[in-house]
Amino acid sequence: MRGVINGAKIKSLRTERGITFPEFSDAVRLSAGNLHDIESGLKQTSVAGLTRIADYFEVPVDSLIHKD
Repeated sequence: MRGVINGAKIKSLRTERGITFPEFSDAVRLSAGNLHDIESGLKQTSVAGLTRIADYFEVPVDSLIHKD
């Protein structure tokens, strides 16, 4: 099985830093609805989307992925 995006980690990074959905959405160019679904584990995003999220938080991409 491949890695799955760790939505809880993304949410934790966002909330710890006091970042709102609209701010985050604008910064990573994903809709607030998609980001909510990613954080809730309902959706995945593309490699490009995940890379933008990791870059925004200045963390490695692999830190945002559950590994088997």
